Amino acid sequence: MGFIDLDVRFKANSTKVSELGFSDFRSPFAFEMARPGDARKIPPSTQLAAASSLSIELLREAAKSKRVSLLCNRGFITDVGLIRDSAAQKKPFEIPIAPLLECGGIPRAILMSKMRFFIKICTKLRAPLVIVSQAKDEFQLKSPEEMIAIGEMLGLSHDQAEWAITEIPEMVLDASR
Repeated sequence: MGFIDLDVRFKANSTKVSELGFSDFRSPFAFEMARPGDARKIPPSTQLAAASSLSIELLREAAKSKRVSLLCNRGFITDVGLIRDSAAQKKPFEIPIAPLLECGGIPRAILMSKMRFFIKICTKLRAPLVIVSQAKDEFQLKSPEEMIAIGEMLGLSHDQAEWAITEIPEMVLDASR
């Protein structure tokens, strides 16, 4: 059982990431869905693609696409239809750590509240979740223990948080091969 960060957004040094305790990390083809059909623009050779959007309809389209591996609901809008589609297609939602690090005060509290409610509905409907760093530099990288603690703070049990950085990323990597 190794810890895997599926969304590192910079050219990370593998020794630095392994020193933190991760056995693997990936930098996905991350794209913002702006209009219907954007998922078809993903190159066929792409192994790992992360679709993000504020639009529920576009995320539902991404959940049904075979080219998309990860979903990022940037606004953490709780739409039961989207969450059910994600659960049916076994497409995990990203729970990113970087937005929590980039804001502070009241905006951080609001974001945490939205994330907590979104995670609560996802676990209730059995939609997979994966905790990712979305680190833009090495200072935003967190150790697996810190990511598990943040997952617990957002409402996951210790086992669920650990599952979200070990087993679910492994499932995503197996499906994308």
